[in-house]
Amino acid sequence: MEMNKETDDQSGYKMEELLPVLAELAEKVSGCESSSMPYEKAEQLMGAILYCIREAEGAAGNALITGEKLPAAEMYKLGCKAVKEKVERTIQRYHEILPEFEDYGNRCLHDTFVLGIPEFFKWYDMQTNPQNTILTLDYPVMRERGKSCGIDAISEYVDAIYLEQLFLSDFSREYVLRVLRQQSSDYRELIQNVTEVVLEDVLLRLIVGRSLDQSELTQEDREQLTRYQGAEGRKKLQNTMEGILEKMTDQYYGASPDLLAYLNIPVSGIAARISCRAGDAEIKDLLY
Repeated sequence: MEMNKETDDQSGYKMEELLPVLAELAEKVSGCESSSMPYEKAEQLMGAILYCIREAEGAAGNALITGEKLPAAEMYKLGCKAVKEKVERTIQRYHEILPEFEDYGNRCLHDTFVLGIPEFFKWYDMQTNPQNTILTLDYPVMRERGKSCGIDAISEYVDAIYLEQLFLSDFSREYVLRVLRQQSSDYRELIQNVTEVVLEDVLLRLIVGRSLDQSELTQEDREQLTRYQGAEGRKKLQNTMEGILEKMTDQYYGASPDLLAYLNIPVSGIAARISCRAGDAEIKDLLY
């Protein structure tokens, strides 16, 4: 049976090195040789092998990292172990989040995290299909998913939700709900990132010196914001916001580099939105 020649480029191993691993896995899971199984199943199993090899390459402490190339079969076994450990770590993190998890009434966030993630672990097949993400992960986190799949995608997603919950937990539920309601009366049904909406409101308040219970900008505030118009103003505003976030995470979140890096992801877009509306007659609506 022929397989795609791209396999060599993806794994660093030649096809003749991978076929014995495929034959062993095929016999183990179906009791038949790889040459006698349907092409689609063989392709799936080869995908599983390549996925595990990549996991082994990414795991700290493997001999490959020190420059020694291990046999494909050994790398596959190391990768299987790495996948299993990542699943266990992700389940542990999920259960750390769940007891105090707050969806703020957003249906998409609730359904994806509370209902969807357990379904992933229920159906995830580490042995024959670890590359299958299973879920569509409809609730958008602020970090791009990229090409991650399988437990990699779910682990990154759960970590992002952890950071979002950590940030939001420092604000009252009433404040978060007020921001969401004023941003959209239909916020419960919207597919939008709750954290980014709140973060934009918080940053704007800190820029102009408004407390969380003040809902209107003064004329002085509006004049201050007009300094951030245009490309130069937008860049200045972005730098100011990044400085604010660094101080905020240092003071309130124990100088968490992971949280700081995560919160910085949407800052460029937030700065652009505020800069474009600075001086606008509707600027009063910037504060929720």
